This record gives sequence, structure tokens and C-alpha cells, in this order.
Amino acid sequence: PPPPPPPPPPPTGPAKFIDRDGDPLGLQPFLAKDATTHWFFLEADMGALQELCDRYLNLGGRTYRPIVPLVAFVCADVEKLSPKDPLRNKGWMPESDYAFWVPLVYEPGDGDGLGFGWFNPYMFVDTGVAANGGREIYGMTKSVSQVSGPKHVGDPLTWRVATQVIPTLYTGSEVVLRELLTIQRDGSSLEALVDTWASTA
Repeated sequence: PPPPPPPPPPPTGPAKFIDRDGDPLGLQPFLAKDATTHWFFLEADMGALQELCDRYLNLGGRTYRPIVPLVAFVCADVEKLSPKDPLRNKGWMPESDYAFWVPLVYEPGDGDGLGFGWFNPYMFVDTGVAANGGREIYGMTKSVSQVSGPKHVGDPLTWRVATQVIPTLYTGSEVVLRELLTIQRDGSSLEALVDTWASTA
């Protein structure tokens, strides 16, 4: 029999992203229409933030470190999310994405000065489509969760995340759905917050 063909040469550039036919939305980048974000800044421990960088980011090459003892919790609600490329636009969906954002500086490792970036150690989304086709392809994990927040004028200013957790580790406990956090502004609605913002503009 003839000899087998030689193996193909290794790729010389970035790996090509394969758009699966089972992915409802498809390839990034996405276009977010009628998107609203609310940012909440929480006090954090610099030592714990550095441990976070060392565990997940400082694995060779760039060196990351926290800037300030703060973490942002960002609640993003998008009414219509779809691929930006019209030739790849299969359709659209709404999405809520609530996540912790850690501001960092990094040294590229080539003596080219400092850079600035954000790290998302925990992200919570309300749909499996968002979990499968978003920032996961860059190595950032999302959890499909129950997230809710004000979307219309008059809604109470309350943001909630409930996600799957193990109540007690290493005891044979079952994974259950538990409320992770609640952010609430007492005695106000989204309309009152808009009026307050307009008065300071």
C-alpha cells in the first residue's frame, strides 16, 4: 500500500475559531442594543487581590497586580444581543450579565511599560447561550444563575444573584441554588435615581 500522507504543518498564527452549528448566536464580536450597566464599588483586601492574581494570572510572561483595594460589581442588562457581522447574524437574545471586575496593572515582560486591564474572576449570566459563547473562549468562566435587577422606570432598586453552591464542602452535600448577594437602595426607584443623576449633570 502507498505510504500515509505526511502530517499537516503546525499552524503559524493564532488558532482559527470554529463556529459550531449548535451555537445559536455564533461568532463574536456581539452588538448590544439598549444596554444598561450599574456599577457598585466594594472594599477589598489588597493581599487577597494579589493572591487572586498569583493564582490565576501570574503564570509566566506578564506580571499582574491590583491597583486599589476596590472591586467593582457590574450589573449589565442587554435587551438585544446579536453578532455584529450581518453575514453571521443568526438571531438575537436578551441577556443579563452580573460580574465582579478587578482593576489591575500589568508589566508586559518586555520592558514596554505598564498596562491596565480588568479581570473577571466570577461572572453570573441568566442563559446558557451566554455561558457557552461569551468570554469563555478566552478562559473566563461564567455561571448560569438567576440574576435580576431594575429594568424599567419605577422598578425598585434591587439587584440579586442566586447561583448553585455546595453548602458544606467535603461532606457529601448536594449542589443547591442559594442567594449569593443582594444590593438594594432603600426607599428609591429607578425613576428617582434618574432624576438624581439629571440634577447633577
